[in-house]
Amino acid sequence: MHDDQEQAPEPSGTVVHRARGAYGELLVIDHAGWRHLRFGGVDGVDQTVIRRRRPGDLPTVYLRVATVGFALARNLGRALLVGLGGGAYARFLRRRFPRLAVDVIEIDPIVVRLAREYFDFREERGLRLFTEDAAEFVADAAADPAWRYDVVFLDAYHGQKIPTALARQAFFRRVAGLLDEGGVAIANVGLPERWAEDRVIRRFASAFPGGCFELAVPDEDNRIAIGTDPRLGPHRLGARLRAFDGRSELPFDLAPYARERRDWD
Repeated sequence: MHDDQEQAPEPSGTVVHRARGAYGELLVIDHAGWRHLRFGGVDGVDQTVIRRRRPGDLPTVYLRVATVGFALARNLGRALLVGLGGGAYARFLRRRFPRLAVDVIEIDPIVVRLAREYFDFREERGLRLFTEDAAEFVADAAADPAWRYDVVFLDAYHGQKIPTALARQAFFRRVAGLLDEGGVAIANVGLPERWAEDRVIRRFASAFPGGCFELAVPDEDNRIAIGTDPRLGPHRLGARLRAFDGRSELPFDLAPYARERRDWD
């Protein structure tokens, strides 16, 4: 077992930059060697956290849990990330899975600017950014057989809310239609009300013939929903992840994150 990823402390440090994005205030905060991209003001929600001297780490726990979905994909050729934040997760995936081509969709050009200026995000070979509306992008891509992905990760928020167009049943069905054979869809769901989270996960599950399963995020309120076809049972899931951990070069193990699981039909 290995886990050399330090978790970030709660920030109370220096506001490095303030900006008004398309959906509210954005802050870049430095604290105790960490840098945070925070949406919604000082008391808002962190969208990206990096350790400044080790920006390639992944201290955000919900993103580690989301990486379970990448371990379950039949192939790792192409991935689509909906929501950029500071771009740390896209960079992490490119570093840890060098053969994986990553496309990122981000609607807010201010978020893109902050990611580039304060989090060292940059497009490169195998990493493309589309600054446009994710609902429109997915609708167009789903209608074109040339656009298919092995993994789609949904992580777009306006503060503490998922954009309405990205929480509809029709959108999730289009996401499922984007998946290549053996592909996996992942949704980060973290809303103020439990009933609202349940509604989103139920809609997400309906997009897959076998439903989906949900993984808890240790010490955080986020819930990670993973849709595959067919759905993996608990024992098979654990075996797959243990095998992946044994051969992967990730700096943390994935199998422990699958211990708390809930199935959605």
